[in-house]
Amino acid sequence: MIYVQMNQYHPRGIYFIYITCLQQAEFVVFLSCTKCFWVLISGLQIPVRPYRHNEYERFIPAAYPYYGAAFSTMAGFFIFTVVHLYNK
Repeated sequence: MIYVQMNQYHPRGIYFIYITCLQQAEFVVFLSCTKCFWVLISGLQIPVRPYRHNEYERFIPAAYPYYGAAFSTMAGFFIFTVVHLYNK
């Protein structure tokens, strides 16, 4: 699958993001517009690689509800165990 996104990057340029399944690259292309023609002034390719396993954020803010659910489950299990063991 190939995905190309074009954003306005600069008044004279267009910003392309080209993504395939295995490799990613960003292209910055500066064009000059005259009356009828587009002329390429310069182009720049920036290779982008996927994150390694140790480069991700340690705590993801979107996962805070899941963290809370996990810790409340552990606390509930601990309290249930203490009550069950020491109740006559």
